Amino acid sequence: MHRLLYNSSTTEGGRISEPMTKESFVARGDANGRSKLTTAQVLELRERYSRRSYIGQRVTMKSLSAQFGITVSHCWRILHREVWTHV
Repeated sequence: MHRLLYNSSTTEGGRISEPMTKESFVARGDANGRSKLTTAQVLELRERYSRRSYIGQRVTMKSLSAQFGITVSHCWRILHREVWTHV
């Protein structure tokens, strides 16, 4: 049997006004047990990619993804802030 969980801030006079959304339970970043990266690593990845032309080294998403142990597509999503948006 499934139960709906309700946010205590949405109760009014003992009545439940609306259920909690799924977004309330999302563990972000390091708090997510399946995360391969830490917040510091995400910041380092973004910094390395952003200054790639200034240091004269060839830094590609493929090389960064290999260094950090993630896929190229996940690297792209981090750099374009589709994931790790809170950092």
